[in-house]
Amino acid sequence: MKTDDLKKAFDKIAASGNIAILTHVDADGDALGTAYGLKLVIEQMGAATGAPKAVRVITEEIEPHKLMPVVCDSETDGENNTDYDLVIAVDSSDLGRLGTRAELYLAAGENTICFDHHKTCTRFGAINYVDVEAGACGEVIYEFCRLYGVEITPEIANNLYLAISSDTGGFRQANATPRSLEIAADLIRKGANSAKINTLLFVSNTIERTRLVGEVLCGLKFSKNTGVSLITVSPEQMSKHNCTSSDIEGLVNFARNILGVKIAIYLRKKDDGSIKASLRSNSDIYDVSEFCARFGGGGHLRAAGCEFPTETDLQAVGEIIVREAEDYIRSRDYLSK
Repeated sequence: MKTDDLKKAFDKIAASGNIAILTHVDADGDALGTAYGLKLVIEQMGAATGAPKAVRVITEEIEPHKLMPVVCDSETDGENNTDYDLVIAVDSSDLGRLGTRAELYLAAGENTICFDHHKTCTRFGAINYVDVEAGACGEVIYEFCRLYGVEITPEIANNLYLAISSDTGGFRQANATPRSLEIAADLIRKGANSAKINTLLFVSNTIERTRLVGEVLCGLKFSKNTGVSLITVSPEQMSKHNCTSSDIEGLVNFARNILGVKIAIYLRKKDDGSIKASLRSNSDIYDVSEFCARFGGGGHLRAAGCEFPTETDLQAVGEIIVREAEDYIRSRDYLSK
C-alpha cells in the first residue's frame, strides 16, 4: 500500500466523466456500502468542481439486496448503455470475483482502479490501492475522503459505516482494529444511523430466511474431534423457501459459533451448478485464506472463500473440503506445539 497510489486514483477519478463501479459477485454489506459510498463521493467531487460526473454501480445480482434501503437514496441505476472513461472495482481480490462484468473491466484497459483490503488481492487494476490493515474496504474510501478533503455527508457516512460494520461482524471480529472503531465513531458523528444499520445487518430477518435457516441447521455436521463444522444450501432449498442471495448471507456464522469449532465451512450450490464455499476460522492458527488458496480462492486470515466451478454434487464437495480442512487443522496443530 502506497499513498501515491491513492493520489493516482484521485487524479484519475477527477479527470474522468463517466464512471462505473463494480462490486464482487454475491455483493455483501462491505461491497455495497463501499460502492455506493464511493459513488456519492465521486458525485460530490464533480459538483465541487462544477464538472458533474455520471457514476453507476453495477452488481452481478439482479434482485434488490435487503440492504438497499440504507445503502443509497438515489434511484436504481438504469441500463448499461454508455462507454465508461473509468471502471473501478471495490472489495474484489481478483478479476474472477467480478463474474461476467470482468469483460467490462478488461475493456477499460488502463482506465481501471482496484480499491481493496484483502491480503490475497492480485492488484489487477492499472491503479491499485490495497490496504490489508483495513478491517473493511469502506475504510479505504474513508481515507480517500480524509486525505483529499472530500466532505463526508450523512449519506456517505451511512454507506461507509454499513461497509465497516458488516465486514467486522458489528465490530466483534478480529479484523475490527482500533482504527476501525475510530472511523466508525467519526462516521456516527457525521450522521451515520448506526442503530438502523446494525439492526438491519444483525437482527432483522425475513420469514423466508428464518424458515430456510431452520431446515439448513437440521443438516449441520460437526466433528468434536477435528473441530470442523459444515452446513450446505441447495437451489432446491432456496426455491422452496423463496429466498434470494441476500437472505443467506451470514449463514456460515451458525456453523462458526459452535463451541469447539476451529474451521466452519458453508457450501452453497448455485443455479449454474457451481459450488461456492465460505470459510471462517476461530483462531489465527488456522488461516483460511491460506487454506482456500488450495482451491484457487483467498480472502482474510479468519474469513475466506473459494469456488468449485465444475463440481455438481454438494455431498462430494463437502467430503473433499472437510477432509482437506481436517488435514490442515492437524498440520497447524502440530506446528503450533
